[in-house]
Amino acid sequence: LGRDSQSAFDDCRLTDSPAVDPVCTPQGHLFSREAILTYILERKKENARRLAEWEAQEARDARQRAQAAEEDQAQRLQRFQTENCGGGAAAAARGRA
Repeated sequence: LGRDSQSAFDDCRLTDSPAVDPVCTPQGHLFSREAILTYILERKKENARRLAEWEAQEARDARQRAQAAEEDQAQRLQRFQTENCGGGAAAAARGRA
């Protein structure tokens, strides 16, 4: 490995330039305070956006499941009426006539 592939000891891990107002992690990684705060805020916004997308998808899925359950219930009711009442209202009307 040449000198070009290694950063200096005092370089920020994000900007790869000398750290300004340096902060260090417990693991020993060095960052410029502004660079790490900017990075954290960007990640926070991205995570919030992804969470909102996920919640919207979950809501769509829940609506689809509820609609499918309603349709299934309606089909079951129709089948029950057909099997137990001889066709439902139409059969009842014929029986009265």
